[in-house]
Amino acid sequence: MLETGEQVGKYTVEALVGEGGLARVYRVRHSTLGSAHALKLLAVRGGAVKRRLVREGQIQATLRHPHIVAVTDVIDHDGQPGLVMEYIEGLSLDRLLQARGALPFEVVLPLAAQILGAIDAAHARSVLHRDLKPANVMLQPVSGGARAVVTDFGIARLMVDNSGDTLQGDFLGTPGFMAPEQVSDPTSVDRRADIYSLGALFYCLVCGRPPFLPSASMVDTLTAAAEARFPAVRSLRPDCPAAVADAIEAALAPDPSDRPATVEDFGRALVSDDPHLMRVVGGHAGVVALTLPGVGPDVAATPISQAIVAGTAVPPTGTPQSPEAPHTPPSGSGGGARTAVPEHFDAPLPPAPLAP
Repeated sequence: MLETGEQVGKYTVEALVGEGGLARVYRVRHSTLGSAHALKLLAVRGGAVKRRLVREGQIQATLRHPHIVAVTDVIDHDGQPGLVMEYIEGLSLDRLLQARGALPFEVVLPLAAQILGAIDAAHARSVLHRDLKPANVMLQPVSGGARAVVTDFGIARLMVDNSGDTLQGDFLGTPGFMAPEQVSDPTSVDRRADIYSLGALFYCLVCGRPPFLPSASMVDTLTAAAEARFPAVRSLRPDCPAAVADAIEAALAPDPSDRPATVEDFGRALVSDDPHLMRVVGGHAGVVALTLPGVGPDVAATPISQAIVAGTAVPPTGTPQSPEAPHTPPSGSGGGARTAVPEHFDAPLPPAPLAP
């Protein structure tokens, strides 16, 4: 572990800001320019893991978009590679959901447009994210509100790259947010796997909970996803516009051919009646009128799935949180089961409270 004040190349370590099973993230400052950056440094050694981190840097360095975190440098520290990235001072989306629960639609749709724009830009560069979830979206205070920034392309692969480190039988992603085909055939997924994950992520924004709630077995989660056993959006959020609910549920279809074919198609189903938001989906920068709350450490340290079980997630104002209500899922699927959403990878440390 790096110490405060330690020098890593041309960067000075200021603080540890995130830690996961494979990497630690530090806030560092460029010794000459004085600019703040995030340094993601491997916490374990190993050839395959090292190659994946370097690949993450190579992939993200090709992506320049107002809603994707920028990678600016790749360094080596005592034989361990590190990525130097844009430093985002803000709040992760899963922590916002822990603090507020379901969000109003004047927040949901602009956030969705920004995230869709980021993933559309990645797909245009033949890049899949493969681990989209609330923990991998940061919210940064900006003039007029906040912007969403998609992070952690750590398990992304170039769509045209068939020579990666994935081994037969491995799957990369987070059960509950990953498409069923990422388990059954992880080497041949396409952009529709990201569309599935976007559907699960937007379900969280609208309903204040993931499509699949925790149970004792990861197998239950994967089975429920493969059978689309989740509560209908409007059973949890009756004020949800029918078109929005239909688009989210279509994105969660187990069969990729039943989902929107492209991010643009998904965006059109969600926000086609708002030309400004469609421009954001198409690549323009967006801002959402949102004040980021300070989040206490008890909530901030708990992933969204566990926060729901503990009762810290808040249902939409004026909307009862119904039990597992019947769902009319896409063809070939069944009713609503409680399933597990494991703790996310690379959980950030509790941030300092933000000014209201």
